[in-house]
Amino acid sequence: MNPKTTIGLSIALLVAVIGVWWAQASSSSQDKKSDTQKALFDPAPGDLTEFELVRSGDQNTLKFTMQDAKWRMVEPAVGPSEHYVVNGSAVRLKDLKYVRSYPSGDPDRPSDDMTLLKSPSLVAKLTDKDGKSFVVKVGASQALSRMTYVQKDADETLYLVDADLNAELKKDLIDWRGKAVAEFPQDDVVRVEVTGKQQYTLVKTNGAWMLDAPIKARADNTAVSNLLRAASSLTALGFVDDKPKSLRPFGLDPPQLVMVVTAEKKTPKPPPPPPATAPAEPEFEVQRKTVRLAFGGPAESNVYASVGDPPNAPVIQIGESVFKQLEIPPSDLREKIIALFPYSRAQRIEISCDGQSTLLTKQDNKWMVSEGAAGVARPAEFAAVDDLLKTIRDMKALGFESAESPAQALTAPRAAIRITAEGEPPTSLDLHLGGMTPSGTGAFLKNLRDNFVAVIAKDSAEKLMQRPMTFLSRDLTSFASDRASRIQLDFDGWSCVVAKQAGIWRFVSPVAGMAE
Repeated sequence: MNPKTTIGLSIALLVAVIGVWWAQASSSSQDKKSDTQKALFDPAPGDLTEFELVRSGDQNTLKFTMQDAKWRMVEPAVGPSEHYVVNGSAVRLKDLKYVRSYPSGDPDRPSDDMTLLKSPSLVAKLTDKDGKSFVVKVGASQALSRMTYVQKDADETLYLVDADLNAELKKDLIDWRGKAVAEFPQDDVVRVEVTGKQQYTLVKTNGAWMLDAPIKARADNTAVSNLLRAASSLTALGFVDDKPKSLRPFGLDPPQLVMVVTAEKKTPKPPPPPPATAPAEPEFEVQRKTVRLAFGGPAESNVYASVGDPPNAPVIQIGESVFKQLEIPPSDLREKIIALFPYSRAQRIEISCDGQSTLLTKQDNKWMVSEGAAGVARPAEFAAVDDLLKTIRDMKALGFESAESPAQALTAPRAAIRITAEGEPPTSLDLHLGGMTPSGTGAFLKNLRDNFVAVIAKDSAEKLMQRPMTFLSRDLTSFASDRASRIQLDFDGWSCVVAKQAGIWRFVSPVAGMAE
């Protein structure tokens, strides 16, 4: 074998042996260390309410408070934090364990140059629910290890803790800050006011959303939910300026759009002792929260925005696609269904079309039709009445008119429909069908009850123009067939008669005999 090869193999073997020994020694050392670890704070802090991190140099001091079981940043900016990042670091400090302590005078005590605790790069302060403070000065990491030298406030002893605190705590500000900047529970929102590029107000009444301005109309609950979902999940793509001297450079003075969201959280109060009479109405503690979102000019592919009250609201960047979900016009938030009505309880339908009047009434759960109120009532075709009700129930607006005008031809409507539903008091719905739109693809329809004019599709308009003949029953005869006893068929110059005798049909003429 080549001498050089032999030497190389020998060296490799020696390195392997040393590696095995080092691993075993390290393992043994770690086991011994784990057995001797002690809590840095004894007794340990209680539930934490504040966490402060003072960093040397030009880095910001970070301060967080616990609110509603979540960490919230109060310095250098007020707003949400990344809860799990903050909580993980705070709990890590709270539960610190040290491997070795070096009291003053210990001959093995490391020098200040080794610990850097004379001018620590980090000072952490924890405050628990009892108001007790716990301060940790973070020094240098021990050479060739993942342990850190620390010192407690007003304690000369140095500690070597089993944690690489410099790596864990020296994060950038953006790592600590919460990216979800608009904090409000979507289900608790009761009012939305939008100004600027769009102008409208939404209010929630009995669980349903209504447009309160610039017009009063039903809102589409799904469309409003989508709007609030986009606002409540607003995420900062970047933090631009926490304390801007002016909002004008960001297009936020004035902003192109402002959305003010009001949320209310109701908590039931404990009921009073039961009185001798009827129980009292339940009372609630109401907590109201208002969030102001402003949107400014473009920032490359993003948009500048601010959360909070001016002039010192922090400036952030959000995605342009998110902003487009928030700048929708009020017409997109309106309920497109022409009429919400209890159609299943309809008892009377009056239709006027082309000079003809039709009256439909429900008697003993069957529809009857007559030509006008004075006409003879005859059985109506149930499917025809049902089709009319379904047409009106499912009819949706293609758009809405801001006001009624002569061009809509609603003063002399082509068709007028009034539906009355049973109840106390009875509920009614009045619809007037006007003329066609200039394009000829739609028609104007006025809901007199809710006082608005909508545009509906041409084919929907045609289904509203119904006359008495539409509803006449298709049944030409109606009798109990099992009671029939004689049938006579007359043709040109020829007739045939069969009769039932003792339950059996027989020919009477032109021949006598059994019938099929």
